[in-house]
Amino acid sequence: MRHSIFFTINVLFLVALVLFLTFSYFYAHVQPEVESLRQYNNIAASINRLLKYDASIDEIRAYLKNINFVEIKDIRDKMKLELPSIMPYSLDRRASVKILQVYNDIYILIQTHRDIFVYKDSTHFSWSRYQIITLIGVLALLLTYFLLVKRLLPLRILRHDIVQASRGGTIKEVDMSLYQKDEIGQLALSFNMAVNRIKALNQSRELFLRSIMHELKTPITVGRITAEMLQDQKQKERLCKVFERLNQLIDEFARVEELASKSYNLNKSEFLLVDLISFVKKMLLIDALNDPIELEENNDLIKADFELFALSVKNLLDNAIKYSTDGKVKVKSSKCDLIISNLGEPLKMSLNEYFKPYFKEKKNPNSKGFGLGMYIIKNTLDAQDLKIEYNYKDGTNYFIIKDCIVESFCALPSKEGKAKDTKTQSAKRRDGKGKDSKGLEDFDI
Repeated sequence: MRHSIFFTINVLFLVALVLFLTFSYFYAHVQPEVESLRQYNNIAASINRLLKYDASIDEIRAYLKNINFVEIKDIRDKMKLELPSIMPYSLDRRASVKILQVYNDIYILIQTHRDIFVYKDSTHFSWSRYQIITLIGVLALLLTYFLLVKRLLPLRILRHDIVQASRGGTIKEVDMSLYQKDEIGQLALSFNMAVNRIKALNQSRELFLRSIMHELKTPITVGRITAEMLQDQKQKERLCKVFERLNQLIDEFARVEELASKSYNLNKSEFLLVDLISFVKKMLLIDALNDPIELEENNDLIKADFELFALSVKNLLDNAIKYSTDGKVKVKSSKCDLIISNLGEPLKMSLNEYFKPYFKEKKNPNSKGFGLGMYIIKNTLDAQDLKIEYNYKDGTNYFIIKDCIVESFCALPSKEGKAKDTKTQSAKRRDGKGKDSKGLEDFDI
C-alpha cells in the first residue's frame, strides 16, 4: 500500500496543503504588520516634510485627522515612560516625529518642547483579501488533486484486471471507454492486444494438444483391441501392459502441460507410502519377480496431490534404477522427508542444472541424460510447495523430498481389504518418536 502511486499522491497532496496553509497563516499575520509599518513610515515622512516647510502643529494634527488618524490621550504618559522608539526621524526646532510599537499596535508620536501627541490609525484592517487568496489556493490544490486522481483512476482498474489474470482468473479485455488517449490508454490498448494474443495462443495450444492426443490414442486403442484378440495369454498381457503404459504416458504429458500453463487444479489428499509405491510400480511396468525397489517403511502417511506426487516419484525411481550400479533402488523415510537412494556415480553438476528441460551433460551429450525427467520432478513438486534436495556419500546418491510425510505408523489395510482395528502408535515425524525413528544421519547422508 505504501508503494502505491495513489498513496504517494495523497501524501504529497497533504504535505502541499499543510505547507500552503502554514505559509498563508504566517503571511496573513506578518504581512499586515509590514504593510502597517510601511504606511506609518510614509505618514511620518510626510509629516517631516510638512515640518520642513514650517507647518504648524495644528496643521499636522489636522492632516492626521483627515487621513483617519485619531489622537490617543489616555496612554500618552505610559508610552512616554515605557515605549522605545523603533524608527526616529529627523528633528527640527519645534517638533520631532517617531513611530512607536506597543505589542501589536503602532502609533505615531509627535513631540514638541511642550507636549507629546500620540495618534493611531482608526481604520480596521481588512482580512478579506488574505482569506480570499487562501481560499482560492486551497480550491486550486483540491481541483488539481481530483483531476490528477481522475486521470490515474483507470490505472487502478487496469491493475486489478492484470492481477486477476496473473492469479489464473479469466483473462478479459478492458473497457476502452474508461480510458483517454494518453499513456494509460495506450497501456490499456496494449493489454487488450496481449489478451487477444494469449487467447489465440491458448486456443491454438488446446487444439494442438487435443489433435495430438486424439492421433496418439487412436492407434493405441486399436492396438489394445488387437492385443485382446491374441490367443497367447502371456503375449496378450504384455501387449496390453505396453498399450496401457503408452496411454499413461500421454496422460502424463497432458498433466505436465497443464502444470506448465498454470491451469492444473491441485487435489491434495492423504495416502499411504505403500499405496504410492504400488501405483508407481504399475506405471513403470515392474514385474513382481524382478522388483528393483526396496521399500523400508510401508505405513508412512503422505499428504500431496496423488497423481502429481506419483509422477515425481515415478521419474525419480526410473532415473535411480537406470543409473544405479546394481540396478536397485531404496525408498525410506526420515521424519517428514521421503528418501530415494541408489548406488552409483555422483551428479557431475549442481542439481539445478539437471532441472532444465532437455538437459544433456556437455562432456557426454550422447549419454542417456535426465532429459525431461528431472524437469517434470521439479515442476510437479514446486506445484505442491515441496522441495527436493540431493546428497552424495559413500558411493550412494540420496534424493530427498522435504516435508511430504505428515504421519507415520498408520494402520495398514488387511489383505482381505477390510478395515481392521489395530493398536498403532501415531507419532509425528517431526517429534522423532515412536518406533526406531531414523534421522538422515542414521542413513549416512
